[in-house]
Order: sequence, then C-alpha cells, then structure tokens
Amino acid sequence: MLDFKKSAKAVVSGSPLMSGEKLHTSDILGEDLTISNCDLITIDGKPVSVWTFVEKPDFYYLGGSLLTKMLLEWKKENNDKIDDEFIKALQASKVVINLSTGTTRSGKSVTLVNIK
Repeated sequence: MLDFKKSAKAVVSGSPLMSGEKLHTSDILGEDLTISNCDLITIDGKPVSVWTFVEKPDFYYLGGSLLTKMLLEWKKENNDKIDDEFIKALQASKVVINLSTGTTRSGKSVTLVNIK
C-alpha cells in the first residue's frame, strides 16, 4: 500500500532519501556509521549532502561542509554524476564515518569527519 506521508515528504524535500526522520549531529556523534546512500540538494543556492546509513535505515542526515565537500569530490571523480552505478560502488566500498567535535584555531566549534 502507498505510504502517503513518505511519498509526500520525498516530493517536497528535494531528495527521495529525505523521506525518513532527520538525524541531528548530536544523535550520531561518536557512532560508526556505514554509508548506504547519498544525494545532493540545494539550500539557499548552496549544495548540501544528504546521507543514509546501514545502521539507521529509517533516518537521513544532512551533511555539513566536510561531508558535502567529500561528496562533491566523489561526484567530480565520477564524471559529475551520482547514478545507480555510483551508489552500488559506494555501497560495495562500505565507507564508515564517525563524527566528532573539534575547535578551530579561532575557537569556533566544528564537526569533524573521521573515515574508518
């Protein structure tokens, strides 16, 4: 049966990956998460990455500047495409990330991305 709520969220969100519940950084700090899917959306004219994880299949996460930069680089290396072949290769690679917090030299708090 059609999940009307899930379908509506996908249409208005900009990415089909955003049909689940949104994760906040504080929800996943310190957890090892295996990337299962990714996408790019535009917010206020800037690219923003969208991620899903094997360990949290009913959720999505909007990446900050580091994760978005990482995805943009991957996309560039894949002939500027995020297609089914790209996603299958990503899933086969079993990329695991772990977010932590840090501080810049100027004292600003930042989220760090550790690749495992």
